[in-house]
Amino acid sequence: MAETALAELNYKSKLKLALFPTIWCPGCGIGTIMMQLAMVLDEMAMDETNTIIVSGIGCTGRMGSYMQFESVYTLHGRTLPVAEAIKTVRPEMNVIVVAGDGDTASIGGNHLVHSIRRNVPVTVLCNNNEIYGLTGGQTGPTTPTGTKTLSSPSGNPNTPINLQGIVRSSPHALYAKSTVYHQTHLRNAIREAIEHPGFSFVDITSQCIENNGRRIGFANANEMLTYYRKGYKRAPKDADTLGPMEIGVLRPEAERVGNGAARPLVVEAAPAVETPRPKAAPVDDEEKARKRAESQQKLALMQKLSPETKVRVAKGEISLADALLEAGVEEGPA
Repeated sequence: MAETALAELNYKSKLKLALFPTIWCPGCGIGTIMMQLAMVLDEMAMDETNTIIVSGIGCTGRMGSYMQFESVYTLHGRTLPVAEAIKTVRPEMNVIVVAGDGDTASIGGNHLVHSIRRNVPVTVLCNNNEIYGLTGGQTGPTTPTGTKTLSSPSGNPNTPINLQGIVRSSPHALYAKSTVYHQTHLRNAIREAIEHPGFSFVDITSQCIENNGRRIGFANANEMLTYYRKGYKRAPKDADTLGPMEIGVLRPEAERVGNGAARPLVVEAAPAVETPRPKAAPVDDEEKARKRAESQQKLALMQKLSPETKVRVAKGEISLADALLEAGVEEGPA
């Protein structure tokens, strides 16, 4: 993806690096989701002046604390009514919900159904690790049938909730499925979801190695990521539903053109009763080429700096130009 290199330079300005390392377990997928979200928000020029992040109870709820945005840490299962209230009072703001599958689909399931029904113009990023991770690994609403957990040692006897089916019950909602391994696809899915003028939901398969992965036979997080790489395939562009091991973006019928491929988007205006989100301007090939050349040059210049100086640049303590001047490096062709 042409913009990736530039994003990798700038996205750290969207994070509170002073609070790192994070509280999440080594190998957790939530950090990957946070970084991909930060890249998208940076690319779309979204910041604390135009974007609010709403998070719920659970491991995923910590994400808002690590990002340089206005954020609301809500009660268990109440992310969507809070997000809907914010959007009602401040319709010009972009409202993004980040929550786990348990918070979203269990105690928050009733709110999910009605936010979809009302076509609330918010974006939900669901960290779907198929388990209640924060409380030790109990069966959750998305835990596959037969999975052994702390609360189902003989295997989960129940059928997991169908998030795709619930979201797609509305003719206006966007549903996307991706994984933390497929990072370019995940970024594109997040961007499409944010640009969608109505309700949008990104279902992100993510690993919880500590409280789920090892119990179901994975030795480490890398093995889970390898499983995602080998198991998940991109659905056809004209797909109207995603299989259990398919990733893609399902838009309302009139808008169904993407499937997570990197491309400029032309989004139809929202109905008069809704308030559309600000849309990023489409980027043409010449602009992409310019950005790519610029980012490659910046990356080459960054490589000439010491690790300590790179961190200072990433934190915004010093500009790249000043860092190069301080290091005695000329800012010419790399």
